[in-house]
Amino acid sequence: KGMSKARDMFLFSFFTAGMRFSDVCRLTWANIIGNEIFYTMGKSKTRAGAKRTLPVAPKAIDIIEKYRGKDETFVFPPLYGMADKSVEEIEHRLYISNNAANRSLRIACEKAGIKKWVSMHMAKHSFADFAVKSNTGILMITKLLGHTKLSTTQHYLKDFYHKEEAEEMNRLFG
Repeated sequence: KGMSKARDMFLFSFFTAGMRFSDVCRLTWANIIGNEIFYTMGKSKTRAGAKRTLPVAPKAIDIIEKYRGKDETFVFPPLYGMADKSVEEIEHRLYISNNAANRSLRIACEKAGIKKWVSMHMAKHSFADFAVKSNTGILMITKLLGHTKLSTTQHYLKDFYHKEEAEEMNRLFG
């Protein structure tokens, strides 16, 4: 049960250009209008919450629909029944839920024979990698990821470009 919820939240994050786990958890039904999500990003080490509008991919809508009617306020399970709780209680629940989701993802990956370290945050890196491999321009990837600096996106893609450089050298001189 925990693994399927973690999988759903990971995939939802991937299909929403790497939405942070805490933002996925805080997502309310009121944030979803038509095929768009309007929300304020949670604070990070470097920025206060920025307002975001994201188009919702059909696969993300399919995931959302699995949870419709389960809670009046929140879309995903970690914050069910917590609409009237304090910021501290919500932050504590998010911390516990992130650890539990990461543990569930690791167990699922072990069962699937995946040896790579996986966490909820990897959805953002996976999206960036998928987008660049799909020939999406780096400026669009930067916008979709919600980055304000191109250098942040370049950091996400450094492993991809390093591999691409090696392949290009092999093509040229191999």
